Amino acid sequence: MSHPFVARRADALDRALRFLRNVSHIQAVVDALVTYGYSSSEHEFGWSLALELAGCRSCCPRVPEPASTEASREAIAAWCEMTLPRARAALRRLHPAVAERLFEGLDIDRADPLEAASLYLQRCAVLEHAADPASRDARQAALDTLHRRGITRAERDRAGALLEACRTPAASAKPWEPSPSCVDRVDRLEAWLDDWCTRAPSSGVATTRSASVSIHDPLIRLTPPGASP
Repeated sequence: MSHPFVARRADALDRALRFLRNVSHIQAVVDALVTYGYSSSEHEFGWSLALELAGCRSCCPRVPEPASTEASREAIAAWCEMTLPRARAALRRLHPAVAERLFEGLDIDRADPLEAASLYLQRCAVLEHAADPASRDARQAALDTLHRRGITRAERDRAGALLEACRTPAASAKPWEPSPSCVDRVDRLEAWLDDWCTRAPSSGVATTRSASVSIHDPLIRLTPPGASP
């Protein structure tokens, strides 16, 4: 549901631009307003208020960005698709014993990407930090092969960060509210319009400052002759 401020801002801009357009193009309207103190500097001030509000990006709600959790899931799925088959193929050819331990029970073609990545990274950490002196050289050789295939420690750390992002619930987006400066811009434009272009709906009379004329008088119509109201 749209915030009420959005409709208020749009209404103020619409009224202001129609009023300023009439004053810019219809001399009779200018002549009527000048009687009550309207001037070129006042006209320029009205334009400055309208343009300031129209150009304020923070006065409009932003389109929410996709949840970071979903983006991370897609990234880890792509990582598994590209990395795990390459690692398995290289280790099976050059280090079959390590490949058997690293991919035991891990069906990389069917497993959930998050589970597959998590298990692979855990086993890589064991491969790197295990305290078995007898297998140290074999383990290091396997890690060196992975490194040459582009599966470096930094790459594993990146995948670990993606996994962590997947497990962290996305923060709920806070409802958008206009900033005080946005509200102030609308307040100032509406006050300027009320000063120069006030209508009294109950009496069928439009007033400009202290003067009153019929709302049917073409001098104070908000829409130029020939244009759609």
